[in-house]
Amino acid sequence: MSRRSLGMIAPLLTALVLVGCGLIDNPQRDREQLEAARRSGDYRAAAVIARNLTDKNPRDAGLRLVLAGVLADAGDYKGAYQEAERAEALGLSPSQTSIVMAQSLIGQGQYQRALDIASGNDSFSTNTVEMARVRGWAYIGLNRPAEARTELDTALRAEPGDLPTLLALAAAIEQDEDTNAAVAMLRKAARLDPNNLPLQLELGKLETRAGDPAAAKTFAAVVAAANKRHDDNLAQVAIEYAGVDALQRRDLAGARDALAALTRMAPESDAALGMRARLALVEGKSAEADAALNSLLKRNPESVETRLLIAGSYLQQGKYDIARGALKEILAANPRDLRARRMLADIAVSDRLRSDGPLATDPQAAREESKRLELAERHIAAGRFADAVSTLQAVIKPTARERLLLVRALVGAGDATEAGRAAEALASQAPDSDAESIMSAEAMLLVGRKPRAIALLEQLRKRRPASASIWLAMSQLEGVLGRPQQAASDLAIAAERDPNDASIRLQSARAAIGRHDAATAVRLLEPLAQESPGSAAVLAELASAYLMQRRLPDAERTANEALTNEPNAWLPRSVLASTALMANRGDEAREQIKLLARVRPPPEVLGDLQGELAASIGDFGAAAREFGQAYAARPSGALAQKEFRARLAGNQPDPAGPLRRWIARSPDDASSRALLAQFTESTGDAAGAERAYVAVLRDDANNLIALNNLAWMRLQQGKHAEALHLAGNAFRVGAASPQVADTYGWALAESGRAKEAVPILRDALTKLPRNPMIRYHLAVALASSGSQDEAITHLELLTSGGAVFAEQQAARELLDKLRAAARG
Repeated sequence: MSRRSLGMIAPLLTALVLVGCGLIDNPQRDREQLEAARRSGDYRAAAVIARNLTDKNPRDAGLRLVLAGVLADAGDYKGAYQEAERAEALGLSPSQTSIVMAQSLIGQGQYQRALDIASGNDSFSTNTVEMARVRGWAYIGLNRPAEARTELDTALRAEPGDLPTLLALAAAIEQDEDTNAAVAMLRKAARLDPNNLPLQLELGKLETRAGDPAAAKTFAAVVAAANKRHDDNLAQVAIEYAGVDALQRRDLAGARDALAALTRMAPESDAALGMRARLALVEGKSAEADAALNSLLKRNPESVETRLLIAGSYLQQGKYDIARGALKEILAANPRDLRARRMLADIAVSDRLRSDGPLATDPQAAREESKRLELAERHIAAGRFADAVSTLQAVIKPTARERLLLVRALVGAGDATEAGRAAEALASQAPDSDAESIMSAEAMLLVGRKPRAIALLEQLRKRRPASASIWLAMSQLEGVLGRPQQAASDLAIAAERDPNDASIRLQSARAAIGRHDAATAVRLLEPLAQESPGSAAVLAELASAYLMQRRLPDAERTANEALTNEPNAWLPRSVLASTALMANRGDEAREQIKLLARVRPPPEVLGDLQGELAASIGDFGAAAREFGQAYAARPSGALAQKEFRARLAGNQPDPAGPLRRWIARSPDDASSRALLAQFTESTGDAAGAERAYVAVLRDDANNLIALNNLAWMRLQQGKHAEALHLAGNAFRVGAASPQVADTYGWALAESGRAKEAVPILRDALTKLPRNPMIRYHLAVALASSGSQDEAITHLELLTSGGAVFAEQQAARELLDKLRAAARG
């Protein structure tokens, strides 16, 4: 959904909000004129009338909010937001202003801020249907269609048939790549408003993308109606898309008729040039297509539609590398563009068909080997090790890859003796390649013969020091041996040797996930997923990275795509369970965990999710048990921290026991030590907590909890210089956290640098608008920097809103002082 589409819907929603709130109820003539102007769509006139009204009654909060709505109608979203803020400062509650504020932010493209306001005020709102609709548009702007659909479904159940909600829901459904459902939704909207031609046009486009034959009829109706209204622009667009629909149905005669009609109307219009290029590409006339496309590109260099057509022209001419580059540029800006992704997949297939590999020389043997490997891998992934063993032992002349899979299957089946023999058989055969040597080392590792595995790889590394695959194998081996720093070093060398190797990039992404660097993982994995759209392993890791970023719809979509390619894979199933838990869909999470248990995931993964499920329903005793059992299966700091939090929430004795147990095992885990220090502080042992924070920072100078909490302690002790140093480092590490920003801003203010503090505290308040301490700190900084009027506004909000906070009395005293200064 484009910014323009979001902006178009905002005036209608804002008008509905204001009428629903009952704010326009004065029978005076000027107010009647205001309403008449808004109903007629003359928003400029309405803005003039509303501005006159507020000038006459500057302290009337209701009129301020009316003006905010009118400005939003007129597209002045920034002005609308400012007027809504003034209305709230004059006494309106957030429940009255929040919807207009959120709509104004959506109009400005600030979707996350809009969502924060709409979500934060939902329980106070007088119109929850409107609030749900606002959240729906915000989620669409954030490219989170699944959450948008949930909100809009809620609004539609409350107000069936509501046209703005139907339009929004159709946009969300299309964004969620469910075109057929979006078609049904737009058809419903079109029945409610049959004279809305732009709506009918969008319906036709969707029908074309869905392959629905009704598209031709829809476009014909739009063309006929547009001609009656003498709307040539709309008629041209409808004719062009009717031609596109004809091409999709392989109706060349219909496409030529569309081009002829467009040529008669305006031969050099965008619609005519686009149709000419499409038809020329289908007919194999590359030069004619290129001429039309170059003309279009000069007019609009950013047009994705034109760039896709150009990539198609390159493909038709056999220029695969140029086409691949063009498509990757499109996907860099539009990662969800399915057309570009599908074209890249087609190029990959063409590459394989043109290759000189085994597929070309011995296709039958390659196909048979591929089927055996796939079947064996599926058996192993599903835990059916005996079936995998039977499949692989039936091979008369197994390849190295099949021997390695046999070792894995035998290990899984618990047959250590036969697994050892199979590993020796693999290691003893003369390797034909580096890959086979690496497989031999991996087999030795699987049967517990680590020295032999290390010796094999060291020999290979000495023989081939420039080989990226050797360094990658060594990195994986070091990880298994529990030497993460050496593993990271080897992986970095592998990446230097061959930065384009897919296996190395995948392993680098996994390493990034392991150190919680989701951004790096996504950066590595998204291109891999485009290059190998059917790779379940890549998709599963990408889903995990999205989950770490809390991009739940992307995580769900990618995990489901991975399961389509590998139904018994445990990682994408665990992602689906986690997303359901994070979205508070407990029943769905329970079902996903049941499905996960069937494919035998690592026990710590299953126990972790079962603990999260128990915690989500408030059963903290069960949660602590599950986390404890998961920790016993594979100890980790994350599980120790989860067990600690569950024991603390369940008021169990010695909740910090799991943390102390883990820290004794891994004393270098600064995050667990900082959490233990925070718990120590909460028990009243400030001195003990202070010593612990100092010790944490000696080992991890960037630990956010220790930096922020120790800075706050230093502020309370009056040690402003040290507090400012610590808070500044915390802000450098975690500037996105409003709590960290508040500490830093307050440290600046207390150090006599109030002007620097104001923008930092203002941003923190934007993220947590209901936090009274942040608002108080901002008011103090404003007052100290000479902005007394704004400081008074914030202090009035604090002292009149019933908020209870530590500096309540100080806020009242400062307000009295500023008011007295203003009067005198």
